[in-house]
Amino acid sequence: MDSPAYFQDFEDHVGEPVVAIILKYVREYKLKGSDAEELARHLDKRLDEDDRGVRGRFCNNKEKNDYNFERAVKCIFSDWFEKHSCIDKETTIMTIVEALKSSRMKALATEITRKCEENWKIKGK
Repeated sequence: MDSPAYFQDFEDHVGEPVVAIILKYVREYKLKGSDAEELARHLDKRLDEDDRGVRGRFCNNKEKNDYNFERAVKCIFSDWFEKHSCIDKETTIMTIVEALKSSRMKALATEITRKCEENWKIKGK
């Protein structure tokens, strides 16, 4: 199975609270394989055409003997972040939130949005 090589960079960029919420949904089975594939598809749409492939890599990972769902989800965000061109944290998070909403994962999108609004308010933004 592929390695989430850029996941730590992704976490450093969006912040540990956002990643913790995503992984909580994975660990509590609130985010399932079909949801993750749909998310990968919507994140792909937000990349330049030449950079797309997040969904394909996720589907390939599902076929491997050492498949691990949490690691596969980390690979989705890692692969997307590697190709993602926005350097602004808030824009990156809002792109993820929009992809989640488009993937029918409104509860996860809402929880991330609330956490970010809380953090941005605390930091004076």
